[in-house]
Amino acid sequence: MVAGNNASLGTSGVGDSTLTGRQLGVAPRIGIVWSPPHLKNVVIRTGFGIFHDRGEYFSELSPSAGAGVNGPFGVTVANPFAQKVSATPQSTFSQPFLGSVVPPVVTNQTLFTGLVPNAAQIKTGATTYTFSGYDPGNVLPYTENWSFDLPWQPTNSLQLTAGYVGTAV
Repeated sequence: MVAGNNASLGTSGVGDSTLTGRQLGVAPRIGIVWSPPHLKNVVIRTGFGIFHDRGEYFSELSPSAGAGVNGPFGVTVANPFAQKVSATPQSTFSQPFLGSVVPPVVTNQTLFTGLVPNAAQIKTGATTYTFSGYDPGNVLPYTENWSFDLPWQPTNSLQLTAGYVGTAV
């Protein structure tokens, strides 16, 4: 299902978002640095921030490690999200696709569907496909992060730091 406001691939009858839960998020960040005048070469630093994450994309853009050439924080390198283009003997560094057959740009539902394996291909093991679901009523996830540290520079070539970093989900 694709949001209805996608002019090329939008699913008929679907609104501008496929999600119904709260998706707006304010993400303030603040940091304070102070160097006490009576403590030479010491700085006190602290910070706080709220960070949001689009969790519904985890399965498509960050599949588990070991499932191919992608890793736990990499972008999926498989159809329909990427298409392979092979080099040819005519390819050069300045023209890497010279002589290659470059796949067409996906601009409609038919082209997109052609890249997704069908049920028969998956059942027979001819191809694999990562499937996942996401609750449309899920609210935008966030974390609160804070830090506090005390760097001290006893000499021009040495710095020591003691600090704490915390996170709440």
